[in-house]
Amino acid sequence: MQYVYSRTEGGCTLFENRVYHFLMDKTTPTEVSFHFPIPPKVTYINISAAFHRFSIMPRAFQFGTPNILQTLDISYMGFSSCQAPFLGLTSLKSFDLSGNDCYNISESFLDQCTALRHLRMSSLHVNPEFFRTRAWRLFRNLQLLQTLDLSLNNLIHVDPHMLRAQRHLKELNLAGNRLQSLSVDLESHQDLVLLDLSHNMLPTLLPNERQALDTLAATHNLSLRLRGNPLLCACSNLDFVRWLWSTAVQLDGNGSSASNYTCVTETGEVSNTHSVMAHYDTHWRRCVGQTMLGVASAAFLLQLLVLVIVYVVSRSWTHLRYVWKVMKRLRLPRREHFRRDAYVGYADADWEFACMTLTTCLEERHGVRLLLRDREELPGSIRAESILEHIDDSWKVLLLVTHDFAMDEWLCGFTVQQAQRSITDTMPDRVIVVFLEDPARLPPMASLERLLRMVPERNVLHVHRDTPPHHAVWDSLAEHVLGENHPP
Repeated sequence: MQYVYSRTEGGCTLFENRVYHFLMDKTTPTEVSFHFPIPPKVTYINISAAFHRFSIMPRAFQFGTPNILQTLDISYMGFSSCQAPFLGLTSLKSFDLSGNDCYNISESFLDQCTALRHLRMSSLHVNPEFFRTRAWRLFRNLQLLQTLDLSLNNLIHVDPHMLRAQRHLKELNLAGNRLQSLSVDLESHQDLVLLDLSHNMLPTLLPNERQALDTLAATHNLSLRLRGNPLLCACSNLDFVRWLWSTAVQLDGNGSSASNYTCVTETGEVSNTHSVMAHYDTHWRRCVGQTMLGVASAAFLLQLLVLVIVYVVSRSWTHLRYVWKVMKRLRLPRREHFRRDAYVGYADADWEFACMTLTTCLEERHGVRLLLRDREELPGSIRAESILEHIDDSWKVLLLVTHDFAMDEWLCGFTVQQAQRSITDTMPDRVIVVFLEDPARLPPMASLERLLRMVPERNVLHVHRDTPPHHAVWDSLAEHVLGENHPP
């Protein structure tokens, strides 16, 4: 198949007005390659808009070698895809691909064009996600690139490091997109002289972006185009408006002043930066005044609150101190606040069970800190004082109820009475009653009956003297001793 295209005298010439042939090899559309035998002295080819629709896309565009082609313009050729690479263009310096449909563009599309200096990719309909995530791969081999045109591509976000390999970039055109931020790593492009951001969606330039622009402008002339952006001249970016009038960057504002741009105030009124700067002090006082009014109002209310607190405290100091102590007293006690986990009340005849069995089953196996009078009390100590002190020092009170305990009226009555006294609203589970014998066979004890009315049923356990150490009842007893109190 043979395609022939020529120019008339009224248009651009192609190869000195001679008809040039493009040959297509192979037999099946999926495997075809376009071969372009180029005369050795040709340096410029312009076939812009030669076709309305270039629907058959080849596997590759192969240009004849050796050649010295330096400029290739295939803009508005009606390409339906940009997957086929351009081969044999090792000397190409200027490439215009604008106006084609490159929504699906290959990351290796330009890998062979390593000598490119100027690249136009305007209005390519590229997938915006491509420029946000994978465009750096497309430009990776174009390290000599100086001019790049990405205008009219509907870009919303651009990878700031997309052009990380283009250290000699001088002109970057991002006009006619939908960018809301600068999206360019200016520190990597110290030779940049023109940055076109016109007709985007930029409301302002951030302080770090302005600083980077000023740094470049301090070394050489830098032009920045911002016309056509919905700039704001509100209180939040008055510093940006002031920067427009103080920067050394060459701007493209409206009218006689290059720093004059149309902008919108915080009330939605259309204004311009020239008007804002002409009344800058007025705008600044209004903006700062709103903030200072809020600060002053808050400071006044705080001062008033402090005066009220000082007055109330001075008039009711004694009462407040009393309330504070009551509140401290009402704080829920915790196990770590006590020296021991449980005080064990038992009859003298039951010392072996208390000092041997409980020590083995609770202290050694479960880490319960028991307070046993036969182990703790010094000889000659007063029994009543010791009981009071031991109960106050213990997280729980564990009563071992047996026939001997019930028959010792003084010990039973006094110990049970003090255990009953230790039950409070904040510690309702403090007393644990353990029956070592059948309660039905025990003599009646009035003090114990009163205590059992106050002790919840879950804190009444029945344990046989001969219960083995690994029985589940010891686990349950340890849980009761170490567990938290549950206020009603």
